[in-house]
Order: sequence, then structure tokens, then C-alpha cells
Amino acid sequence: MKHEKRPSHPHSSKLLLTTPEAAVALRLSVITMKRLRTSRRGPAYVRLGRLVRYRIGDLRRWINANRVVSLEVKFRTRSGVAAS
Repeated sequence: MKHEKRPSHPHSSKLLLTTPEAAVALRLSVITMKRLRTSRRGPAYVRLGRLVRYRIGDLRRWINANRVVSLEVKFRTRSGVAAS
């Protein structure tokens, strides 16, 4: 009996995610996703007629673009010594 390799993420086998699926992946509400989209502050999306879809790579890029690094971490990585 062969075992299929399961995707590491429930949506990883899908090419495009719906807004509710993307919201679950990002742990945001659907309303927040819509607000981010209409204010152009959210992740890139694909419009197929009236449908809105999100690519997983675009969600990852948006997460990385919004990453905040504290000053202590920046200092520690530059000098190799933690600030006191």
C-alpha cells in the first residue's frame, strides 16, 4: 500500500485561493481581506472577471514585505552582541 505525501499546508496544492481561503491562511477575517484589497494595502490578487483570487506566493511576499524587525534584533545581527 502506497502512502501519498500530504501537502504541508491545506491550500498548498491549489493554484489560486478564494478570499475566504486566503483569509484563513493569513488568520484574518474576510472583511479585513476585502478592506485591505480595496485600500490597496493587502496582498496582490488576481481578478478573473468578477472573481478575486490570491496566489500563495503573493500571500508569502506580502507577509515578508510587512515583516517588522525590532531595533534590538537589528543591532544584535549587525554587531553579534545583544544590547544591554
